[in-house]
Amino acid sequence: MTEHDLVAAQLKLLRRELPASFVIRKHADYATSGDPDLSITGNGKTTWWEVKHATPRVKGTELQRVKAVKLAIAGYCRYIVYERSRHGAFTNIVHPRDINPDGTFAAEALAAGEANYVFVLKFVKQIHGV
Repeated sequence: MTEHDLVAAQLKLLRRELPASFVIRKHADYATSGDPDLSITGNGKTTWWEVKHATPRVKGTELQRVKAVKLAIAGYCRYIVYERSRHGAFTNIVHPRDINPDGTFAAEALAAGEANYVFVLKFVKQIHGV
């Protein structure tokens, strides 16, 4: 499963389950290099989300990490890390400051299942007060 597949499946569920008044945008293109993959605006709040597939480490650019840290300081930004390792499969929510240069990370929240889209949906709803 690629990051593109993971983003597409997560977007489908978010768009179906979040209120119709929410604006959900995918930002992955060359013009916005380094910007997080998704933004969600609803209930007076905008959140930013970078999606990564870790097997078991996160791979990304320093530009992505720096932008994500700045967004987390100024507002709200998190990584969604779909992980597969010898310890099992997990879906993680990770603060950008907790992504280490070697690709290891510490999750602020996690759930079993490599592609636990429902866990992410519930987390997003909680952050947005839905």
